[in-house]
Amino acid sequence: MTRAFLLGFFLLALCPGSLSFAEESPPNAPTAEALKQLQGQWNVTSLLKYGVELDQLVQLGIAFTFTDNNLKITGIGPQAINKIVDVNPEAMPRLLDFADSAEDLKARKGVWEGIYELDGDTLKWAIVLEGDMPAKATRAPAVESKVDSNVVLVTLKRAKE
Repeated sequence: MTRAFLLGFFLLALCPGSLSFAEESPPNAPTAEALKQLQGQWNVTSLLKYGVELDQLVQLGIAFTFTDNNLKITGIGPQAINKIVDVNPEAMPRLLDFADSAEDLKARKGVWEGIYELDGDTLKWAIVLEGDMPAKATRAPAVESKVDSNVVLVTLKRAKE
């Protein structure tokens, strides 16, 4: 895979739409605690697409920064990508979704539906793709990416301050 294809995948898949902040009800206690655990900057240390490591993307220095229920992704292009995050730590596996806006999350429009594991300073997030776009209403069966699967697994490490 060429670097241009890999960059194109991330830019196309994660490019921001019109970002708006809607009034939301406060998260329940488990959701608030899960969001609190995600706060701060996380650096991508591994990216598996269909079980194959995409070293070229890891070398870009991609970072996910969580602030409240907002996610800023940097290192992909000249501008940051902004998303709204929704977590459900009570589901098994735990759910971590994001979209361009709270309205999109609520309407389930353009939502990246993932599952995650958090172990100390390591965050793993798995999503299912249809081609190079997120699969609608389909989640990975496990937080892993095997060859011949359509799962992408992103592993992030918490940045040290």
